[in-house]
Amino acid sequence: MGAPQDTGAADDGPVDVGTPEASVLPAGYVEQAVAEILASTDPDRVVPHVPFRSCPGCGARLSDPKSLVQEFWVAEETRYLVWCRACGGTFTVVPVERYHGHEAAD
Repeated sequence: MGAPQDTGAADDGPVDVGTPEASVLPAGYVEQAVAEILASTDPDRVVPHVPFRSCPGCGARLSDPKSLVQEFWVAEETRYLVWCRACGGTFTVVPVERYHGHEAAD
């Protein structure tokens, strides 16, 4: 008994997906697509739903695709994990609706 073979019909049983003929994408397609994305840097790229564009540590633009901005939640609070390729820093950014500050007394 050998490995199951593709008979061409959807309901005829298992299909051997380990063969190159069963692959939907051409060989190397994913690797090439990722390389193209990483090679293209658009300084004006805007990432939707991210309320900031610069690194909170050094101020470098986060539009570099090799930098990372990941949204996550703690209870009802939205937070962003930021890793900046320029400075190598990792930061957690918590957006606020209103900030009340005060000036130092002279």
